[in-house]
Amino acid sequence: MDSDENFELELSEYDVLSTGADGGHKYASTEIIQNGKVRRMIILFKNKRDEVLLDGKNILKVRGKLFDEGFEQILILNDTELIKYI
Repeated sequence: MDSDENFELELSEYDVLSTGADGGHKYASTEIIQNGKVRRMIILFKNKRDEVLLDGKNILKVRGKLFDEGFEQILILNDTELIKYI
């Protein structure tokens, strides 16, 4: 498994999804190009205060821990922090 502790990404196109656990959490889903291939990525936020800003309309710049378990798997950005909200 590859990981990158300080992976940064600017999101302009993303879907907002949610769970019902722990009072509900929002997270983002997007696609990125990695090494010339399209990859699905799930972005999980470290702080709920960042989650509430997700609306799928604004541009976000985020930083988190990227986990890559191989091309066939979805990329996961854990402990993500919102750096910029446009």
